[in-house]
Amino acid sequence: MTPTRHATVASIVIGDPAGDLEATIAAVERQVYGPGPASVVGSTSDDGEATLDLATALDRLDRSVEYVWIVRQGAVPLPDALGSLVADAERTGAGIVGSKTTSSDGALTSVGLVTDVFDVTYTGLDDAELDQGQYDVVRDVAAVAGVSMLVRRDLLHGLGGIDRELAPLGAAIDLAQRARLKGARVVISPASEVAYDRPETKRRRWREDASRIRAYSKVYGWLTLLWVIPVDFLIGLVEAIVMLFFGRGLVVDLFRVWGWNIGKIPSTFAARRVARRSKVVGDGELFRFQRRGSVKVSSMVGATLAALRRRLPGDDTLSVESIGRDVRQPAFIVGALAVLFVLVSARSIWADGLPAI
Repeated sequence: MTPTRHATVASIVIGDPAGDLEATIAAVERQVYGPGPASVVGSTSDDGEATLDLATALDRLDRSVEYVWIVRQGAVPLPDALGSLVADAERTGAGIVGSKTTSSDGALTSVGLVTDVFDVTYTGLDDAELDQGQYDVVRDVAAVAGVSMLVRRDLLHGLGGIDRELAPLGAAIDLAQRARLKGARVVISPASEVAYDRPETKRRRWREDASRIRAYSKVYGWLTLLWVIPVDFLIGLVEAIVMLFFGRGLVVDLFRVWGWNIGKIPSTFAARRVARRSKVVGDGELFRFQRRGSVKVSSMVGATLAALRRRLPGDDTLSVESIGRDVRQPAFIVGALAVLFVLVSARSIWADGLPAI
């Protein structure tokens, strides 16, 4: 896809030690659109100019630059990926445009993100779902994955850049929400394809959880936060209890998540003032692109049902004695009461839901 005019684009590669930097730099340089040499943020390389952070990289850009193409290290964009991003940005007037991402074996990994009201992400994709063009339509989304996204430079400057306190996915969601609060569109460009195999790292899950809480705390109104924060904590508490049945200890992570956010309250409030200053839309516009209910609750219910199905008749592990023994466990009783408490506390969500697309 060829844009109608040649907008000036600067490319920035976000460093990730687990990714292949040389492959990403080579793919950026092979772009038909020609973004020019890439700046590398948070890493060093002989192939690209190394900078300390994104703010420094943006300050060094020429004033003629209209768009910033942000690519995560390890991503390999196809040669026409940038051209498609620019063309769709110009045609739709979007402030942020994300690429479709696939794994090396052709499975879809992201065609735009949907979140629930707690900013937990939901891709809507089946496991190992192949790309057959079934999602190839330019459309508005709640957020993009941040592996490859084109951002208007004036918008990025007006938003104050990317929040460096957040984990990568949380930072991408946060940027999209702050942009939408200012009236900007966030869309996915399926014609822009990027191969990206998520590296196996020991990244701490609790930082992603902590990031999403900071992200929604910056954009929601006080009335929304008044019920979102306590319900989110209760859901996290229930998840920690339920996951004990599956051998996963999340209690420590739960206290890390909320302890981190308590410590960041001053900076979160400062960022909130900037994000909501001169806002164009309210919470309802954010809800419009969100999924009904809670992704975490749905996942817990699915995992529990799967575990129960494994004990259906025909399975040697099923017996009246085993079921009775499981039900009498104190953890089972506490977990059931906790789940019931959350369902009652959040009954408005389950009954009415939120506007969604």
